[in-house]
Amino acid sequence: MFLELLTKIAHASIFILSIFLVGIAAYNLLLFLAGTIRSKRYKHHHLPFTQLKTISLIIPIKDELSVLSGLTRSILNLDYPTELFEVIFVTPRSSERYLEEFHLLLNKNGIHVKIVVDEGKGKPAALNAGLKVAVGEIIGVFDSDSILPSNILRRVSRIFINESVTAIQGVTRSYNDGDNILSKLTSVEQEIYFKMFLKPRSSLNLFIPFTGSCLFIRRELLLRIGGWNANSLAEDFDLALRLYDEGIKVKLEPTIYCWQETPSMLKSYVIQRVRWFRGFIELIPCGLHKLTNLERLDIFLMLLGPVILSMSLLVFTYFLVSDEVILSPLLKPLASLVGTLAIPSLICLILKPRVFSRIPAFIMGVIGYWILESSIAIVSVMMGLLRLKIQWIRTPKIGVKEYVT
Repeated sequence: MFLELLTKIAHASIFILSIFLVGIAAYNLLLFLAGTIRSKRYKHHHLPFTQLKTISLIIPIKDELSVLSGLTRSILNLDYPTELFEVIFVTPRSSERYLEEFHLLLNKNGIHVKIVVDEGKGKPAALNAGLKVAVGEIIGVFDSDSILPSNILRRVSRIFINESVTAIQGVTRSYNDGDNILSKLTSVEQEIYFKMFLKPRSSLNLFIPFTGSCLFIRRELLLRIGGWNANSLAEDFDLALRLYDEGIKVKLEPTIYCWQETPSMLKSYVIQRVRWFRGFIELIPCGLHKLTNLERLDIFLMLLGPVILSMSLLVFTYFLVSDEVILSPLLKPLASLVGTLAIPSLICLILKPRVFSRIPAFIMGVIGYWILESSIAIVSVMMGLLRLKIQWIRTPKIGVKEYVT
């Protein structure tokens, strides 16, 4: 009798989770359609030299010298007056001497460089250390593996001429998506995130978070809110959320972009996702506490991302192993069709180039990738429930093999 009761409770729970997941999918689809219909292209006009802004680029570095050559070359190629921007490398003392070569190279070409030594307590603490010495009107943040297009600072300056613009998030693109299947699928996920998740929300003037790199914000505003939260594993989301509390929304700017390395090693991928998921989980109480309107609900659902991923894998596993039928005999095959065929095919068709012959392999790759990411999400959620603390750990980088232009 007791076992039968537990079985019924399990079936009812899966039913509720299934309805919830379908609702989340429908909600995001509606936002995507509404945002896509409303979206408009930005039009920028040439502005005179005297209107260019002063910009400080803060770049945290920690034992990542293999990636610095590509970053340095892209900085040297920037089409911007050298007296109007500075580069601030923030590094622990153990890595300071290795930066001297890059420091001298940039200085030799007239670029002002500052090297700030911090205690190596993670990226948010490093960013705060860089902020203390920054003098630019606009603060830009990049990772050490970033490759900047030559016109990026001119584009940023033109956007910030509008005094109503306070914070923008650019788009990050992968320069190593051809390394292996993991880097390819990770880059596809990144493209989907910007095109199908952030862009529609920005078009609808909804909350969007920072993504940790290729972001720009007015220094005065950043100082006013106290910089980054040094104790947060998701310092980028945390910062955007605190700006939102001040009545300021981050805008996605598709014309601002840079190239970065996506994980091509399983170890790097796991480290990155665990940190992201744990950071989101830590912010859930904050999102729940301020659940006062529909937009706050959208923010809360974003923070629930790791939990939703975990739920999706549990429901999918149930459909595979259980003989019970929920709602109707059509639900199980319908769910299997949508999950394993329709969604990956839709993603493949939305992204370019549209190569129909690759859809079968792409479907298999997406399914495997989703199982991997969902498994990491489950582990992260369990770690959160057990209140296991982790420190801010950087994602290991390999470095660019050939320069991207």
